Amino acid sequence: MANLSYSKSAYPLHDAAELGSLADVEVLISIGKIPINLQNPAGKTPLMLAAQERWLKSYYLLEQRLIM
Repeated sequence: MANLSYSKSAYPLHDAAELGSLADVEVLISIGKIPINLQNPAGKTPLMLAAQERWLKSYYLLEQRLIM
């Protein structure tokens, strides 16, 4: 798992999705304590951030979890 100590917010899943850290996204999702649809103060979800930054693997992983 990458070091998210440089994270700029209290939203680690959002940060991992925005940075394209697929390993972190997978771990944070597997923990299951962070709602995938949670919006950050800017109103964006992790899925939106992954799409915005074009991190397709993170986007598809988050999208699959939403469908489940």
